[in-house]
Amino acid sequence: MKFKKLTTISILITILISTTIGIFLWKNQPKEATAAPQLSCNIETLDSMDMTGMQTSIALDTNGYPYIAYMSNYQLKRAKWNGSSWSLYSIPNGDVGCSGCIGLSAAIDSSNIKYIAFNSCTYNQVGMAYEDYYGASGAYAIDSGENKGFLIGAAMIPTGDYTDTANKFQAVYSDYNTAQLKHARWTISYGDYSWTKTTVDDVGSYNILVGSMALDSSNYAGAAYTDEVSYALKYAKWTGSSWGSKQTVDGAGTEYSFCEDTPSIAFDSSNYARISYTPGILKYAKWTGSAWDKVIVDSVGVSGSSIALGLYNSARRCASGGCYPYISYYDITNQDLKLAIFNGSSWDKYTVDSAGNVGRFNSIARDAAGNIHMSYYDQTNNRLKYAKCSLVTNLAPTISSVTDSPDPVTVGNNIAFQVAWSDPNSGDNTKIHICKTNAISSQTCSGGNWCETASWSASSPTSCSYTPTISDVGTQNYYAFVCDDDNACSASTSGTFTVQAAISAPVVTNSTGASSITSTSARLNGEITSTGGENPTVHIYWGDNNGGTT
Repeated sequence: MKFKKLTTISILITILISTTIGIFLWKNQPKEATAAPQLSCNIETLDSMDMTGMQTSIALDTNGYPYIAYMSNYQLKRAKWNGSSWSLYSIPNGDVGCSGCIGLSAAIDSSNIKYIAFNSCTYNQVGMAYEDYYGASGAYAIDSGENKGFLIGAAMIPTGDYTDTANKFQAVYSDYNTAQLKHARWTISYGDYSWTKTTVDDVGSYNILVGSMALDSSNYAGAAYTDEVSYALKYAKWTGSSWGSKQTVDGAGTEYSFCEDTPSIAFDSSNYARISYTPGILKYAKWTGSAWDKVIVDSVGVSGSSIALGLYNSARRCASGGCYPYISYYDITNQDLKLAIFNGSSWDKYTVDSAGNVGRFNSIARDAAGNIHMSYYDQTNNRLKYAKCSLVTNLAPTISSVTDSPDPVTVGNNIAFQVAWSDPNSGDNTKIHICKTNAISSQTCSGGNWCETASWSASSPTSCSYTPTISDVGTQNYYAFVCDDDNACSASTSGTFTVQAAISAPVVTNSTGASSITSTSARLNGEITSTGGENPTVHIYWGDNNGGTT
């Protein structure tokens, strides 16, 4: 592949596609529960250099491993996960040369070659950097010249490798000189390349402020964007021969914050656009085939949403039907990173990270296993952060206390076990199991049980009882479990109880009386016929009374 250094254009850039805005859809709705699924997240700090994370864009390779483009000290960098560890790398010729809104967009093809579209103030151009599977890297100029504009978004056609003849890489950017929204398609043929450019929209004397792009199943690009005069959310789509008519998605006219209130776009399996956008609140628009269906997702102060649709690949589209959106966004009011997920009828909203002022410049992607990946900026500590989250639709119950009574217990009497528990999934029914070993599967104690409830219960505490036999005499271990009606079981709570043999008065017989009586001795012929359940102590009194024992 020929390498050409980025050569001349001055400007600022705002990325969107998976960066400060992103949309995501999943194919199959999670298992329905009476309560919202729980969100479990693992959060990491990836880089802590000055100004790190002011822009981020995340993409996933064919293994579902995250690749994050971000800015650090005016330098374009990337963080790459290899399955066991992260590596950080400064992109050659990725000298951004300016701070603030530096648009980035990461994309990966099916050969796991990584691409980043970005804007460079140093070289005055919109450019593209790549990193292949051999570790080689380089950069190309997409368009150059004074005030060429900032990047709106980019995407990869997810087939072939970089030696193929194909329209591999596409990008949409704003040309400040002409006040036009432009599209560039990168065609490569065995090491040589060329850019084919078209005008998406001509807005006259005003500039495109923010936007995002994605590819449909025909690899046709679509863009969501707004300009600095109308502030209306607009949409344009390549038809195969032209950009067709431009649509106004939402003409609310709310002024968008430059760089952060960036819309995000993705396509569903019908090639209908889904768009998240944040004019002070989080909104979501879906094309129905004849009109735009718009809803408010969250009315708190919101900035910088990122939307991902369903089974998401490098072309940012949902692979098959039933796609529901995931939207990451920054809650300005609480300064938190949040996540909204449509469950088929309503939006479930979660706080992903609230440790300081976190969540700006967020980007989102979802892997085939359903894990949600987000990159974002920690403004409190000037850090790039990464969160990997998963939805847990059914959580196991938890035990707060276990009692057994009476303890000790006598053979033949009942010992009652009472378990106090809670279940985070409202409406679940449970059973308790007092197991003999610390193992349970499908509501069955692996080593047998002391007792368990036969019927389901929806309220705590729950009790069961056991009647010890003579073989249980001694100290016994038990392990209490609570399992719900989806066979999700709590961790065990262990304890012991003591079983005693039944106790009664010893029985002594002396029917024959004493024999061999002399003045100093006698043979006693008494016999203990029952010990009463314990080892008795025998007392013998010599005299003319019973020793006070009556």
